[in-house]
Amino acid sequence: MTAGPSRQEAVRALTQKVLDELEGLISATSMARDEATHGESRAENKYDTRAIEASYLAAGQGQRIEELRELLMWYRNLPDESHFERAETGALVGLEDEDGASRWVFLAKDGGTVATAGGVEVRAISPSSGLGAALLGLQEGDAGEVRTPKNTLEFEVIALR
Repeated sequence: MTAGPSRQEAVRALTQKVLDELEGLISATSMARDEATHGESRAENKYDTRAIEASYLAAGQGQRIEELRELLMWYRNLPDESHFERAETGALVGLEDEDGASRWVFLAKDGGTVATAGGVEVRAISPSSGLGAALLGLQEGDAGEVRTPKNTLEFEVIALR
């Protein structure tokens, strides 16, 4: 297994990814809002829905901005130093599958963010995801499994930070 990143490296990298996504989305939302309110977006006929579609897009993006802001605050409020005996929210977990392939996951408030830390990919996963739920409570050396649509993934927890 790759030595892997420190928990602090992983948190910094994931925080930066969320911040980058937030900044990009704020910019895109501003453009969508301008599109929805611009004079040229007025309906040309009763079937022209450009302004309505742009306003729906801006509203959806506004909701995502709030979610990203909450996630960013969650990452920023994590303690710098933590010691985990068991996998729980806030832990960086190193896994090895039955083929010897390794991966690093971070049990976060919300999943989906992927970042590179310490030269390896770290994937944020939610405790409510299949893998996240399977990891909760496991210790280093424990084996677990999670069913996927294609097969069952068996793994061992080889690092807990």
